[in-house]
Amino acid sequence: MRTFTQMFLAAVLGAALVAGGQYRPYEPSFEVRMRAEAAPTVRLMKGANGFCSAVVVAPGYALTALHCQQVFEPEVDGHPVAEWRKFSAKDVALLVVPGLRCPCVSVANFTVIGERVSAIGFPGGVGQLISHGYSEGFVLYEDEKYLHSSTTLGGGMSGG
Repeated sequence: MRTFTQMFLAAVLGAALVAGGQYRPYEPSFEVRMRAEAAPTVRLMKGANGFCSAVVVAPGYALTALHCQQVFEPEVDGHPVAEWRKFSAKDVALLVVPGLRCPCVSVANFTVIGERVSAIGFPGGVGQLISHGYSEGFVLYEDEKYLHSSTTLGGGMSGG
C-alpha cells in the first residue's frame, strides 16, 4: 500500500512507484489503450464446467491457459474449440477455433521488470474486467520460469 506522500510525489512528478523503489514515467493513456486495443482480443471461453478467457492471436487461433481444458466442450465466441495444442511445459495452450475472427493481438517475449502489464478476463463468466499492475520478477516452478506481477486476478480470468 502506498503512503499519501508516495502517491502525492507520484502525481506531482508524473511517475508511478514500482517494486524496488524505482520511478517510471506514468502513461496516462495506458489504461485507455488497453481497453481500446487489447480488450477486444480477449474473449470469453465457456463450457459445461465453467469459464476461462482466451486471447485471439490470428484468425481461427487463440491462446489460453492449459488448465482451462477442464472447461468441458468449450466454445469461444460461440465457436467450438476444434483442437488443443500444448505449448511447452508451461500452462499455455494454442486453441484451434474455426470461425474465430480478429481483432488479434501480437505475442512477444516479455522480460522487463517494472513494466506495466494488464490482465484481461471474465471473472465468473459475467463481464470483462481489466486489471493493471507491474511485472515484479520471475518465479521458478517445476524447473520453469513464470512471470510474477501485481495484477489482480479472479476465477475465469485464466488465459486472458
